[in-house]
Amino acid sequence: ENGRITRADFYGDFLSLRPLDELSRALCGCAFRREDVEAVLRRFEPREYFGGITAGEVLATIFDAAGTPE
Repeated sequence: ENGRITRADFYGDFLSLRPLDELSRALCGCAFRREDVEAVLRRFEPREYFGGITAGEVLATIFDAAGTPE
């Protein structure tokens, strides 16, 4: 909404060691730009939230799914 993330939900068959709502809350209000989302993701350890999925893969999924050019 207006270029900002208002809601972030994560679904998948990965094993999360920490609640994903911590990351979702951190993304709310963030500008929907790759570099801004990447800065938020850097504050979190990807393995704790996404198992074997890397932060780069999370970024690719978010921006490719939205049809946003990299």
